Amino acid sequence: MRIFPAPTLSLVLLAGGTAAMAQQPADEISPDGIDEIVVTAEKRDRNLQDLPSSISVVSNEDLDLLAGRSLADAATLAPNVIVQNQGGRSSTYFYARGIGRSELNFPIVSVNVNGVALPDPSFFGLDLDAAAQVEFLRGPHGTLYGQNTLGGVINITLKQPAGQFAGSADTLIGARGYREAAMRLEGPVLGNRVRAAGTLFWNDVDGYIDNPTTDRDQNPERTLGASLYLAAEPSDALRVEVSYFGQDRADGLPQYAQGSKLFEITNDAPTEEDVRSDVIGVRVGYDFGPVLLESQSGFVATDRFTQNDLDFSPFPFASATAASDITQWSQELRLLSQDNGVVDYMVGAYGSGLDNEFDVFINDFADFSGLGLPAQINDRIAFEDLTLAAFGQVNWRIGAWELTAGLRYQYQEIETDNTNTIRALPADPALPPLFPATSVDGGRDFNELLPRLAATYAASDGLKLYASVSRGFRAGGFNNTALTAQRLGINLPVSFGPEFTWNYEVGAKWRLPKGMGRIDAAVFLIDWQDLQAEQIAPGTLIDFRTNAASATSVGAEIEARLYPGDDWELGATLGYANAEYDDFQEALTGASLTGNQIAGGAETTWSVFARYARAAVIGPLGIAANVSVNGVSGRFFDTANNVPGDDYALLNVRFGFTYENLEVFAFVRNALDERYIEFEFPGFGRAINEPRLYGAGMEIAW
Repeated sequence: MRIFPAPTLSLVLLAGGTAAMAQQPADEISPDGIDEIVVTAEKRDRNLQDLPSSISVVSNEDLDLLAGRSLADAATLAPNVIVQNQGGRSSTYFYARGIGRSELNFPIVSVNVNGVALPDPSFFGLDLDAAAQVEFLRGPHGTLYGQNTLGGVINITLKQPAGQFAGSADTLIGARGYREAAMRLEGPVLGNRVRAAGTLFWNDVDGYIDNPTTDRDQNPERTLGASLYLAAEPSDALRVEVSYFGQDRADGLPQYAQGSKLFEITNDAPTEEDVRSDVIGVRVGYDFGPVLLESQSGFVATDRFTQNDLDFSPFPFASATAASDITQWSQELRLLSQDNGVVDYMVGAYGSGLDNEFDVFINDFADFSGLGLPAQINDRIAFEDLTLAAFGQVNWRIGAWELTAGLRYQYQEIETDNTNTIRALPADPALPPLFPATSVDGGRDFNELLPRLAATYAASDGLKLYASVSRGFRAGGFNNTALTAQRLGINLPVSFGPEFTWNYEVGAKWRLPKGMGRIDAAVFLIDWQDLQAEQIAPGTLIDFRTNAASATSVGAEIEARLYPGDDWELGATLGYANAEYDDFQEALTGASLTGNQIAGGAETTWSVFARYARAAVIGPLGIAANVSVNGVSGRFFDTANNVPGDDYALLNVRFGFTYENLEVFAFVRNALDERYIEFEFPGFGRAINEPRLYGAGMEIAW
């Protein structure tokens, strides 16, 4: 199967901008004084309170409350959402309501930037300086977003360019050589019809893991990022938006510490990762009056190179390198009603193509593989995915009720070509391999219907109640480790089937009068069938999947934002998810794990924060201060539930003085220097969280 380059239909189609295109998502106060937040979760601008689903919104200003400005940091303000970092920012896995982890090409929580889906976790270690807000949609949203939304959807909306010339700059310095700088310029380019905005971002911080073997810190992080946003309105009906978002990351990898010295490793081989990611979106639209025709095109690419020490020792026993080159195009057409009458509707079509070239080299110097001599094992994987879909949704208003019905038909075709080759070290491609190469060349296709039903009842001007049911889907695939395992005498299944979730949810959204705040709450039940159970071959680092389990997640979440005065903002979130395997038998050992907690997710997540900002407190000087605490409890790192994760709570503080458009501040991240295990690979080692980081910064706007 050949995957063709992305069509440029958005550039030639006379299709138009929705309200989502024309407005910057923001908090607003309605005429009756009720707090409103505009979100794009249903691919058109709507008030957060009107949507029958559990959604958290984290604004750019909210990021000042957190330990950093990454997507992982933003997730700490969303109940029942956690991030597990398994070694480097490109191994960033999201868990929502106890459902999580994402493998190559198959995210379980879909992440989108300005409407363009990111196909792989290697994209997810994003810094969000250019973001206006992040929407965390919990539960499957397969009707509008398709596959890979079993746990939910994360929508990142970039800041739209302003209509006047403006700019901002900030710089931060701190412990461990921490340095960060960002600059943004925006304004009109060709009169009022064309506006542009550009952002540059850079940071650099030394690692906190020591390596006496190499005499250097193990896990420094370097980031260079940029974004560009162009919005043009050639006529009153036509609108074009082009956005670019890219980052270049060069990181050391923490590896897994052995024994009790969690801040020290002794590996001899280089452990580092370089990732370049680019996301391009083109949205074009034409306003026909009663209907809006909209086109969304996307192109994403990432180039990732990783080096690892596989024996975690100061001796040259085993090492590995991996290179991944991913490209994906996507195209969506949507026709949306605009009369805002009794019935609103949306119909659309979607297509995407993904191509991943993945090359792994394992250097076995100590003959762990039992071949009788040092050898290099090479797995070369060519993966292709073609997806086509048609979808629609209707919203019907009857008095105080609003009924929602949606359906998506999706066709997905997956092909893989996996070749395993073993050569004697030092490897010479000109020489024949030690054994004949083995290969898997196969394909699978899937046809799925993804429905959604929901009802919303306006109990009063400030209170809305809702109930919903929706289906999520993730395609099956191939175990790319099967050939390597076969060389070691372990027979793994070559492929696995799709998995599904049904999400049942009821909730309430209460808006306090006079802009005093909001409280959102929901309870849910997720029925997870044909779960792609991730397992580890005993005594190895080889992981694989089988459709060996079903599971249920039952829980609740609540979040509140309160504004007791003009200068104060208070917030709190709490999430609880009891996610357990209903039926799970390990494929190789036959052990029953029924009743165990799903590995990786957290039983409880919570956060509280307070923010105070007031101008002219001391003469012309104002004060801006905030404090936040977020915590997680009830985790296991393994399916057998033998390796529990630490419970933890992280305190972050920021205090500064303001003068007109200038702010000077000090900050402390993880102020109490909380220590906990970030991730543990059972039998191989542990990774610890980042210790306390303090510093100072300055921000100016004009």
